[in-house]
Amino acid sequence: MTTAEAVLEAAGRRLSIYLRALPIPETRRHELALRTLRRLTMELPLPADEAQARAMELLQEILVRHVVLPEVHPGPKLLRRHMRPEPMDRRPWVRFVQRYGTPAYIVAAWVFHSAWADAVFWAIITIILHALGLAPTP
Repeated sequence: MTTAEAVLEAAGRRLSIYLRALPIPETRRHELALRTLRRLTMELPLPADEAQARAMELLQEILVRHVVLPEVHPGPKLLRRHMRPEPMDRRPWVRFVQRYGTPAYIVAAWVFHSAWADAVFWAIITIILHALGLAPTP
């Protein structure tokens, strides 16, 4: 493979990735890529990165000149109706517990279910037993 073919291959991959994201038919996508690559061959030799950038510029020019209309696939008709409001509890203490109690519960659950909490509790119990003189002596 010559360097010109490698440059065109890289530019073609970049074009196909870009064109795949556009909402146009597959045959139109290939025609646009082929037209862009033909125009790019007239400007070769270029380095690979400049060729990819130039291919994207040429594609933008082609897309501006030829308005590409996307295929529209309409969906079923939507029936919009009035939405009843969700019942809301207006007591302030309930909102406070829901807002701050849930994160506090999550943090407390994480603290009490972790291994380091067991070590801290074991150290506190040992200190209390030593203070009371109930700890066994070695």
